[in-house]
Order: sequence, then C-alpha cells, then structure tokens
Amino acid sequence: MADFEVKNVRTIAIVGANGSGKTTLADAMMFAAGAASRQGSVDQGTSLSDTDEEEKARKISIRAIPLNCQFNGKNLFFIDTPGYADFWGEVILALEAVDAVVLVMDGVSGLESQTKRLINAVRRKGLPFCFFVNRLDKEHSRFSAVLDSLAAALDLPVFPVTVPNDDHPGFKAVYRLMGGGEGEAVPSELESRWSGYREKVVEAAAETDDALIEKYLGSGELSVEEIRQGTRKSFIQARVVPVLAGSALGCVGIKELMGTIADLFPSPQDRGVIQMGKDKVEPRSDAPLCAWVFKSITDPFVGQLSYLRIWSGTLRSDSEVHNTVTGKKERISHLYLINGKEQVGISEAIPGYIAALPKLKQTSLGDTLCDSSLELRFPPVELPSPTVVMAVYSKARGDEEKLAQGFHKLVSEDPTLSFRRNEVTNEALITALGDLQIEILLSRLRANFKVDVELRLPRVPYRETIVVSAEGHTKYKKQTGGRGQYAEVYLKLEPRARGEGFEFVDKIVGGAIPKGYLTSVEKGIKGAMRAGVLAGASVVDLRAICYDGSYHEVDSSNIAFEIAGSKAFKDAMEKARPVLLEPIMNVTITVPKEYMGNITGDLNSRRGRISGVEQESGYQVIRAQVPMAEMLRYSTELRSLTGGSGQFRMEFDHHEEVPANIAQKIMQQHQKEKQDE
Repeated sequence: MADFEVKNVRTIAIVGANGSGKTTLADAMMFAAGAASRQGSVDQGTSLSDTDEEEKARKISIRAIPLNCQFNGKNLFFIDTPGYADFWGEVILALEAVDAVVLVMDGVSGLESQTKRLINAVRRKGLPFCFFVNRLDKEHSRFSAVLDSLAAALDLPVFPVTVPNDDHPGFKAVYRLMGGGEGEAVPSELESRWSGYREKVVEAAAETDDALIEKYLGSGELSVEEIRQGTRKSFIQARVVPVLAGSALGCVGIKELMGTIADLFPSPQDRGVIQMGKDKVEPRSDAPLCAWVFKSITDPFVGQLSYLRIWSGTLRSDSEVHNTVTGKKERISHLYLINGKEQVGISEAIPGYIAALPKLKQTSLGDTLCDSSLELRFPPVELPSPTVVMAVYSKARGDEEKLAQGFHKLVSEDPTLSFRRNEVTNEALITALGDLQIEILLSRLRANFKVDVELRLPRVPYRETIVVSAEGHTKYKKQTGGRGQYAEVYLKLEPRARGEGFEFVDKIVGGAIPKGYLTSVEKGIKGAMRAGVLAGASVVDLRAICYDGSYHEVDSSNIAFEIAGSKAFKDAMEKARPVLLEPIMNVTITVPKEYMGNITGDLNSRRGRISGVEQESGYQVIRAQVPMAEMLRYSTELRSLTGGSGQFRMEFDHHEEVPANIAQKIMQQHQKEKQDE
C-alpha cells in the first residue's frame, strides 16, 4: 500500500435510513476505486459490508463495518452503518470515530423520519455532512423535490454539487454544478434550472474570506478554484450542506461523489487539535500515540478483533501500547486494515486510519490506547437506553449455564444489549433497542451455542407494604419424641416512608427472649418479607418491633425462633392493611409534532401523568410518569403510533400503590399461578 500523509486521509461514516441504499453505495464506491474486482450486491449476498450470515439472510446491515480504498491520491476510510433503529448504537459509535458523514437518502422516499434523526445526531457531533440522493433512476424519484425539502428542513445553506442530466427517472449521468474535477459542467440548456443554486454555492464560498467577498461583490464571479477552496472551508466548518445526485445500483454519480470526498472533505489535520481536559490530541503522525477502540467483534478465524481510530501518533505492529482505562500494557503483534471479511496486514497506521488489532487481552470497547508517556482517556459515549425488556427461559433443562455464557459472549460485542438476572423476580432478562435486535441475538445463540430459548414478557417487580400498625403473635411448639422445638414471638409492625426500607427493633425486656435468639427472629422476618401475603411480592418499608416472647431452656433453638419470627410477621402483616406497590417510570418520548395528540392520548390510557412538553431540534419532547406494567411493549407500539419516527427512554423513579381494581387482578393471577405449579 502506498504511503500517505495525514493531510491526504479521509475518514467518513456512511449513514442513512433503512432501505436508502447505504451498503449498495459503499459497494459501488469500492468498485469505482478499484478496491473490488466487481460491484458487490446485497440481494445476491456478495456485499463487502454485509459479511454476517444474518445480514445476508435478512438483506440488511446489522453491524458497522470499516472499508478502505484510495481515490485521487487520497486514502479513504469508510464506516458503513446499519439503518434500522434497533442498531442505532452502531451509528452513534461510528460517528465518534469519523471526521465527516455521507448521509444517503432515497430519491423516492425523500426526507424520512430516520433521516431527520440522523441529521440531528450528526449536527450534535458538529460533523460536516453531505447528502447523496440515491435511486434517482427509480419511478417517482425527483431530485429537485428532495433538494427543496432539504432546503426547507435545514437552517444551513443547502446546494447541489452534482445534478442529474434529467430530473426524472431514467437519468444516465450527473453534472458538476460548478464544473472542474470529476464530472462535466452543466450544459447550457440545463444551467437555467440550477442557476439559483449556483449562486448559493458562490455566495457560501465568498463568505469564508474577506478578499473573496470583496471580489464577488465587485465582479459577481469567482474562479472555479476560489469556489472550491471557499466551499471546502465552509464545509469543514459544518456551515454548508452539499447535495449530490446518483444511483448506487446503476453506478451513476459514484466517481463524482468520491471526487467530492477527496476534494472537499476534511482530513484529520483540517479537523484540528482535539482538547481532552487539559491535554491536547494533535493529528500528527510524529505526535505521541492516541487511539480509541470503538468496536469489538469476534471473527470466526482470527478471534477477537478490536476496531480503533487513530487520533494522533503512529501505531506500529510489533509494538507495545498503554491502555489508560485498565492501566495495562498491550502487545501489538499484528495490525490490519478491514475491508468487510478481508483483513489486510499493514506495518503502521497514522491519524485518520481505521485499523483492527487481534486478540487484545486487556482491552474492550471504549478504551483508549496511548503511548506510555500519556494518560489520555476519551469520555464514555452516551448510548441510547434499551427500550425492550424480555424474560428469557431455556427450552431444555440444564441449558441455563450455556444460555448465560452464550448471552454474555454475544452482548459483549454490542453495548446497547444487556443480559442480567432480576433478583426480585428471579428471571433472566435481555434488554435491547428493539425486537429485531433480540430476534437476531437469539438466532446467533442457536447457531453458535446450540441453545433454544423462549421469550416472555417480564414479571413486573411489584412490592408489598403496610398502611397501618398491627401486632402479630406466634407460639411455635413441636414435640417429636426427643428434643422438641419451642419459640414464642410477639411483633408489632409499623409503616415507614417510601424508600426507607426495613428496620428491626429489639424492645425485649427482662430476658423474655435471649439476645442470641433475636438474630434468628430477624432472619425469619426477612425471609418472610421475600414473599408477601398479597401477590408473593417482596415486602418493603416497614419497622418490625419484637417486644415480647418466651423460650424453653431445652427445646428452644435458632431454627425455632426463625420459624416463629416468620409466622408472627405474616400474622401481623395480614392485619396491617397490606397494599401492593408498582414501579413508576420516568418516560421521555421524542416525536414529530404531528403525533402529539396520538401520544398524549395513548399515555392517558396507560395511566400516565404528563409532567411537561418542550420542543427540541424540531421534535416534541414529552415527559411523563407511567407505571412499568403499562410500558412492557411500548417500543413496538410507539413505532406503530408514529410510523417509526418516535423514540423514547425510561428509567425507574419510585413505587406507588396500585389502584384497587388492578391490584385485585394481579392477586388473582398470582393465586392462579400458585395453583398451576
């Protein structure tokens, strides 16, 4: 591979809504650059990016995959990302590792809700981005209509860099609006159609420099080179949004897009120094090494592969690096560039490179690798919170350990997935961003670990507590022919405020119960609190006062007082007006304005209380408190209500008493389950 300077490196994420043709575009660019002998196909399962068997079978991207090629003297690194909302975490991590973004749009569908979400995410990162309007050869596609919708939606100057030779399906070529570089200048007969946009390009270029403004105001024109330099400066500052036309499948407009990337997009040097606290990360190959791990996968042949972005310095094979998160040293034996399945060995990687390291022992996703002289650490990435929770049960007895091992291995590759056991309900729970993400996870579990599972809605972790004070008494007496069992306990239960927990109070006087047995009384009470008298839920927020009792010199024992404590507690609990508590969640829902009525009405039907509504980046943000029991399938239902354009997150806030009519149904269901056991 030819040697490149940092100024000639480009690092780009390819993003877009599902079905927009991102992966087809990536394949077309690799073919156009000569990095692939033929253009890969998603439909035929030959795409360079979609290497996973699940991706091939479903014809969708699931993981972010790096690609690399050279074009016009530039070394281009792409990260092809998934389009489904279930894999949003892959997009967020990719955006952390790049300097600019190509946002792919379907020329037929236009500005979709997922595209708007992507625009907001890219702009929050402050990254420069351009649009590639794809599939303009399809029926009902209109480049000018898409261009107008973008201009209306964005508060930045939007202008075409390339335009189709025909603004209707069947176009065969694209023209560069300003001429120069790849592609021909717009013919005179078409120029009038795009003259307004041409003025926008020139104005945006002129605004970057006082001398250019003066020249433009004086003559009304700039040279092609002045326009190129000015536009590049505006683009790098994320002040303008270029738009390009084409068809990835037909390989039309691809070289023009790549020429624009090589010519217009920033290098790591253009992005400049990154401030990390008091320290600076300089994008120079001769600076101390600083790299960040943005993804970790398990390759069937190599084993664990860690994908990383080089931010400063030079990473070399057969070297040693310092992991500033773990504090451990890592030996680098091999260094790869990744092109889908293909791993190309290289000797060194400079700023802007997306590289892969095999079999790192002390390194995981999110870690920073540095020269031993540095202690830099990239901050944690804010990833979307899981919105789907399912309980997982193995179908075959004895598979529980294999299930846990398989899940822990698989979720280690995706930080938006988690697997844990709920200690309250004793269920194994998998959390994810969507049903498709879980479906693919289970498919991999079957294929790789030979474990079949059943999914159920998780049990709601209800609680029980008391409303009034009450007393309970038990005399436990058992004679079996030899030494008997004897213990007598008097208890008083008192309610405590929410969240104050359990308190045991010793008010025994005169040695009615020896101190050594009181620990067993408390142990018995705590055991009984694990399953309350209403629905078998754990009991919380009360005070248990042991104020009297009796014992026998011979027959009393720890186990007798433990049993007596448990029975006295249940006796008092039934008299203390026990109530059922349910978890209440803080829910934040983000939707386009037109869906506000649907969402607020639906929340009311779920016993939700809306606490506030505000506007953010053109969306309505609704904050509410809703019982967890009403939110178990909300991810799927929200997508249905909003056509896939709504997102939400939730977190536990507090427990509240369940309304009597609903509590009655929960208790009846509990009794039925006990009878069925």
